[in-house]
This record gives sequence, C-alpha cells and structure tokens, in this order.
Amino acid sequence: MGWLPLLAGVGGFLLVYYSKISVPPDYGAYLSIAALAGLDSVIGGARAAQSGKFKRRIFISGFLTAVIVAVVLTWFGERLGAEIFLAVGFVFVYRIMQNLSIIRWYLLDDENPHLLWLLGIKKKADENEKAAISAASEPEPSVTV
Repeated sequence: MGWLPLLAGVGGFLLVYYSKISVPPDYGAYLSIAALAGLDSVIGGARAAQSGKFKRRIFISGFLTAVIVAVVLTWFGERLGAEIFLAVGFVFVYRIMQNLSIIRWYLLDDENPHLLWLLGIKKKADENEKAAISAASEPEPSVTV
C-alpha cells in the first residue's frame, strides 16, 4: 500500500509526458502553484503516515483546500499586478523540504526497525549500554555501620 502513491505519481508523470496535452502559457503560474500545493499535501500525508496520524478525510480535504486556495491567491495576485505566486511557491517549497527532512530523519534513525531490517542489521548494544545493563543487574553491596 505504501508504493501506491509512488506508482500513481510515476503513472501520472508518464501520462502527461507522453500525451499531446498542452497548457497555454497564461496558465503556467496556476498549474505550477497547484502542482506544488498537491505535492506539499502528498508529502505531508506521507509524514503523517510515518507518525501514525494519517486520516484519509483530512488528507483529501487538505489536498483540495490547498490547491484551491493556492490557485485563488495566484489569481488574486495577478489581478492586483503582484506576483504573489512566487511567495506562495516559496512557502510550499519550504514546507515540502521541511516534511522531507522529518521523513528522512525518521527513516535514517538508528532506532527505526524498518531501516535496520532493510539493511539486514541486528542492533548491537554499545559498550556504554552493556556497562549500564551489567551495573543495573548487579546488587549493590550493603554497608552496615
């Protein structure tokens, strides 16, 4: 099930890349901001799934809301004569990079059993852990006065 978003992304890319669909240049800013908003939602959903907090309704509503609000802000900025889509794009890229760094941190954490299993590593206790375990298991000598 974890490969489904990746498969859908690759399939969507290939569909658009090999099709004869063309987008007018006037819609370039709208399309790029909508794509960034969607990508931000997907990566945010992956981060929520990693932490066990993913909820489908929240993901779908957040995805649609982010895309619609981003396109409306771009349209509004265009009407004002300001390039608001640059600021919106910056915010989405910042959020995407932040979520990716959190996902990377989780995946590469020493305590992650999925990474350890994938790499075929059996966790070995280091010398400090061994000393702490042996010290805790030995009874303390009693001192009588």
